Amino acid sequence: MFKKVLVGVDGSEPSVKAIQAARELLEKGACEEVTAVFALTHLGDMAVKDFLVEKTQASPEQLAEANGILEGAIKQAGGNEKIKTRIETGLPSEVILNLAKKEGYDLIVVGHRGFGHLKKLLLGSVGAQIVQSAHCTVMVVR
Repeated sequence: MFKKVLVGVDGSEPSVKAIQAARELLEKGACEEVTAVFALTHLGDMAVKDFLVEKTQASPEQLAEANGILEGAIKQAGGNEKIKTRIETGLPSEVILNLAKKEGYDLIVVGHRGFGHLKKLLLGSVGAQIVQSAHCTVMVVR
């Protein structure tokens, strides 16, 4: 059994499937807590430092849009009022990995992306980065 489950959400169909999987774990009693996190990456006032994106402050509009994406994805996944939501800033893989480690999540759930070989080689994927670097178990949902 898992205690804390963290789900990466970006509003895409794969992330909705990830929430569905986490919701099922919660409803079956296979975990105690599920948190869906959205990473804000496109902020108006950003600075690049050592190839990392640093955010100074998210606007109310950006926060409202992120919240709408989270709530919409949870609703599409069948909903559950026990699923917590968070909005963090930064690169998605870093946000998810740092949050999971810092707050003691023991399972990370992400959706699978069907990139072609060239795009995957050039860009990688959030899921692949998380699988390679996570301190805990990672579930990749197709």
